[in-house]
Amino acid sequence: SMAQVGFKDVAAWPLAAQSRALAIRRYLEKRHNWLLQEARPPLVTNSLQLVKRLVRGGSHVALTSELDVGPEILKGQLRFIPLQDRSAQPQTVGVAISATRAQSRMARLLDSLGFDPA
Repeated sequence: SMAQVGFKDVAAWPLAAQSRALAIRRYLEKRHNWLLQEARPPLVTNSLQLVKRLVRGGSHVALTSELDVGPEILKGQLRFIPLQDRSAQPQTVGVAISATRAQSRMARLLDSLGFDPA
């Protein structure tokens, strides 16, 4: 079980990459294009469901956010391993939830991961 991984660890596995329409893909192309050019060409799709299905099946890894896979993390279907690499920049994410409704499981998960409400 890995507590953390770097980009070189990710490059050792087939990558399910999201399309250029998503910010994470544009970030990877700009700063880590070598990862997308490795010997194992990535499977590129605009379907987040396909990415998650490939990762669940064990044939691929994906670079994504906890928010993209939150329901699967809660169900125990996927595990989120933080990317720890000197060249990686942390994501900034904003989440809006109702202040008048009870917190959802996702909101409680975000709270447990240290996301501070604004």
